[in-house]
Amino acid sequence: MKGSHKYVLFITVFVLVCFALGQRMPRRFVWEASFSHNDRQPFGCYVFDSIMTESMPRGYAVLRLHNHHHTCCQAGIVFLA
Repeated sequence: MKGSHKYVLFITVFVLVCFALGQRMPRRFVWEASFSHNDRQPFGCYVFDSIMTESMPRGYAVLRLHNHHHTCCQAGIVFLA
């Protein structure tokens, strides 16, 4: 019984110390949505573009459609050439 109290106390202190250290660490990411093809932040498209370039046998290109009445741009459909 005495050993289990020490175990629970140790786990509780360990979790609290991990939480406190996690709160004090600097933030490394900018969570702003940029969708830039050169942005390596979480909402950037750098990783997506690099994977698509390597995995598409006929190539991959980013197309900007300027037709605002086209519904597929709003639906998030990816065009592959």
